[in-house]
Amino acid sequence: MPAQFELDEELSSIQQDTIHISREIPIEGENQKTLERILNEIVDILQESSYNITDSTLFDQIRSFVKYDMSFNAIFLESRLVATLSGFNTEIVSTAQDLDANDQEAYLHHRDPLEMYGFLVFWIISVTEQKATSRATVAEKAGKAT
Repeated sequence: MPAQFELDEELSSIQQDTIHISREIPIEGENQKTLERILNEIVDILQESSYNITDSTLFDQIRSFVKYDMSFNAIFLESRLVATLSGFNTEIVSTAQDLDANDQEAYLHHRDPLEMYGFLVFWIISVTEQKATSRATVAEKAGKAT
């Protein structure tokens, strides 16, 4: 798990727009094919195990994609969202199974990945809302200019 991941701190950082990603991958100016390859690798790793989200390098790669969300096309964004939601769903199911088995130790093992997925979903939604608001503002200004 990322050594510095603390849900409350991460939420504060996105609300204050002070996001720091230790192992941020260079997104801006990167070749689209390279980014698609990296995203496909992320998807493959998460499909192997939803718990892989706790790998600090992988988590930072995903956060890099979310941070630069505004510069991607819709299909690319959808694949990132689907991968995140799929991993989140798998982790929820796994957690529920451990709860049903009354395995408290295994259940607690799920806290970190659940918080990480929840954080990513929240951040993706926030970025999407910002993007929609930005487009609406541009459209509104264009309408007033005519």
